[in-house]
Amino acid sequence: MSKNKYNAIRYGGFDSQLEKAYAERLDLYVKAGEIQSFIHHPVSVRLTPSIRWNVAFLVPDNEGNEFHIETKGVKTEGHSLKLRMWKDLRPDRPLLVVAGKKVRGEYNFFVTDSIAMGNIEFIGKHK
Repeated sequence: MSKNKYNAIRYGGFDSQLEKAYAERLDLYVKAGEIQSFIHHPVSVRLTPSIRWNVAFLVPDNEGNEFHIETKGVKTEGHSLKLRMWKDLRPDRPLLVVAGKKVRGEYNFFVTDSIAMGNIEFIGKHK
């Protein structure tokens, strides 16, 4: 296990405990048939010619839509800038930003930002 620059411990290919825990939650949604699948760190999304964002997950829903999910433990100035750029430059790509608070060893997840989700129904975004 190694730590990243915010002291989050990396776990088996995940950037943090939060990201790993959310992947486990997404696994449950797949098993329950709420989503088809998910891809961890699918590709980086180009925001400008020199700025890319490696979003945590790409999720195709059961209606044929795709959306990105980013897990965020520490909101930084860089994250806020990328979020504003996504809103301005990638309004065609739906994005949820999910944070989590660990209570009694288990994460409670909540959405901190939502961009261009439109009529995409993702039952897990509110749990």
